[in-house]
Amino acid sequence: MNFLIAFLLLANCDTSPNSVGPGMLINEVHNEIHCHGGVSLNFATLLYSRVAQPPAPFGDGRLCLAGPRRTSVRRLSTWGACRFRIPPIQPGTQMHVQVLYRERTGTGNTSNSITLWR
Repeated sequence: MNFLIAFLLLANCDTSPNSVGPGMLINEVHNEIHCHGGVSLNFATLLYSRVAQPPAPFGDGRLCLAGPRRTSVRRLSTWGACRFRIPPIQPGTQMHVQVLYRERTGTGNTSNSITLWR
């Protein structure tokens, strides 16, 4: 039981502050990933992987996915929000997701990461 709790804490990491506030947060709503708190009118992409890793420095944020793949690029709204469809997940498996987005300085930053279970 303690191992499972420790793994879940490693699998998900916190957001990093950005140039407009405390950082981007993501959550799952009706089979979509919703994000808010990003930098308005900049670009973002959803990263996903079946394997989580301890947080590693990545641009202005921390990458918490091992060998991530990415989906299409979206433009954030004027409020710094976006939505992504969740890539297909086979029943009985999990997927870790995180959003990579552009900062005003031109560097990249990352959202928190979450684990999706099916």
